[in-house]
Amino acid sequence: MRVGVRPVAASIGLMVLLSFVIAYWITPLNLTTANRQNSVLKLYHALLMASLMLFVAGLVRAIVSWRVLSRRARWFVILSIIVGIAAIIGVRQGLIVPQVGMNTQQFARVMIEHHQNTMYMADMLLLRDDVPLPMQQLAANISKTHGEKIDFLLTFL
Repeated sequence: MRVGVRPVAASIGLMVLLSFVIAYWITPLNLTTANRQNSVLKLYHALLMASLMLFVAGLVRAIVSWRVLSRRARWFVILSIIVGIAAIIGVRQGLIVPQVGMNTQQFARVMIEHHQNTMYMADMLLLRDDVPLPMQQLAANISKTHGEKIDFLLTFL
């Protein structure tokens, strides 16, 4: 019995959609809840993950079930692999170009978010009781200095 293109497209599409959702919404929330604002960088990372999943899903489908796929389903799998590779290359370029071509305000916004996340991690460490004194001192220093950096960066906005 041959497997048609619809079940193949549905399974690959579902995997790509889930990987995008996980990469965009769940992963950033697990890392930090201090700054949940959407950013272009998070979108690019999620697209990279979805592109990688498109490539992997097509490749796995080709390896596991090539013999039972219909001719149209085989073409769909080949196309998903090619589109996945092209998307990975394109999204990687999208990750690099916006970071290199930033203006001062864009850079300040990204760095403020970075420093806020760093302060959040240091503050979370200070809430624990089992942290050695030298590590507490380091975390307090990080929180203080990154707060000063945020204040400085805010002057550019």
